[in-house]
Amino acid sequence: MDPFVEEKLSELGLERFIPVFEENEIDRETFLLLDDETMKELIKPVGPRLKLKKELQSLVKDEGSQNEGDTSGTTYFLDDNSLDSSSTARSSPVLNSQSVSSCSSPESTPGVLTQRSQSLPSTSQPSTPRSHSSSLGSPGLGGRPSPSPSAQKRARADFQAWFAPAIGGHDSSGFLENRLRNVRRRDSHKASKPPTVMVPKSPLVSTVDLDLPEDELADSDIAAMTTWLKFHTSPTQQVEEMMRKTCRARATLIRTENEKTVAEIIKEYPRLIDVPGMIEQDFRILFPTSSDSLFMKWPVTYESILTYADKQISWREILNFSGKLDTDEQKSNMTVHLLPLLFPPGMKRKDGKKGPKHASTEDACTSFIQVEKVGVNIPAFLEAVKKCQPFILAVGQLESPEQVFVVVERQTVDCGSLLKGLDICFKLFYILDMTYPWECINLWDFVQKFIYGLGAGKGRHKSVPSVSLLINFLTSAATEPSKE
Repeated sequence: MDPFVEEKLSELGLERFIPVFEENEIDRETFLLLDDETMKELIKPVGPRLKLKKELQSLVKDEGSQNEGDTSGTTYFLDDNSLDSSSTARSSPVLNSQSVSSCSSPESTPGVLTQRSQSLPSTSQPSTPRSHSSSLGSPGLGGRPSPSPSAQKRARADFQAWFAPAIGGHDSSGFLENRLRNVRRRDSHKASKPPTVMVPKSPLVSTVDLDLPEDELADSDIAAMTTWLKFHTSPTQQVEEMMRKTCRARATLIRTENEKTVAEIIKEYPRLIDVPGMIEQDFRILFPTSSDSLFMKWPVTYESILTYADKQISWREILNFSGKLDTDEQKSNMTVHLLPLLFPPGMKRKDGKKGPKHASTEDACTSFIQVEKVGVNIPAFLEAVKKCQPFILAVGQLESPEQVFVVVERQTVDCGSLLKGLDICFKLFYILDMTYPWECINLWDFVQKFIYGLGAGKGRHKSVPSVSLLINFLTSAATEPSKE
């Protein structure tokens, strides 16, 4: 992806269209050549397209003004007659020998000081006093011959060493202090940067601090219950009771022992996965005010999300769905599927390489939900799974899956419905203290902040514009009936 195109789309809040521009191989040159018809194919919503059109007009205008003002390749010529006017010499700026010789040419012919590429108005034509004529580059005036092209190139490079180029949204500047300030800032950053220490990364990061009271049980009792739970799945009531009593100690150990992998945590606490209801029970103890938020907000929210998606994207074409949504359950299920399409895919830095790695829309969708046909070999599917973060597995049609699981570390949690799968998958990130998948981090950032109301949580400290835009839309849609 061209960095210039990506930066401009990000500045305009159009990050969700970056995959479309990347797919069509739009670079800086073709970006400036976009016309109305091409922009309509790339960006279907009218509002974002008008923003891009306005920005393109400004960029093209700036490019034109820079080209008109660039006289670095212009050659000036001097005539003896132009040196006779002493008044002109007194009122005109004096050109030193280096600047004049660098722009002179052995092909110079008699005439007023003019430009080869563009003639100057008579009122603004510069002239040079006679006393400086010996240093001019015209052979007829006894001056030195013009420098070679390589010398001219070195002169331009020397000049650009004191030129502060444009960075980000700031204009370029020729002021020396700007250049020196940037150089000092860069050197000081290099000097103060500590040496890089390679530390193996653990998947158990991005911990959310929990304000948990101390357990009333002794450490020996907690250790005994934990050992008993490793080897017993029944009676169910006793398992649930011991899991409830050891919840706080389990959450504390998971958050303090960051060197453990997800597989080791599940092996230490297997009842979290294979006993129904244990994930919900732990989450309710740790986050009592957010436990039932999804089932309380979703019934009054999913239709607004579906309406918002119809206005923003062609989700039916992307999901290859041509059927009808006859029931509320089908509409709800389809809304869950299209959530990754409403936000730009995530990106992360490449190990040992420059520049970020961008996820595609397909990567964002599959890291959230994977859809398989009826009759899929579940053990073979789990054997091929490589990532440790939980994701949803739906078996059947998009709008009416027959089976729904949450997959974590090649183990499945039976959910029964797609909405239940969304709830279990989100809670597992907090029970196991894991990061969101980077491919769909913006989706989980929306679910965390709007649905569960967990504030910063594991998401971004500052959400991307598309997340804030959807939250504002849903908030205003919820308040409209009360105003009437």
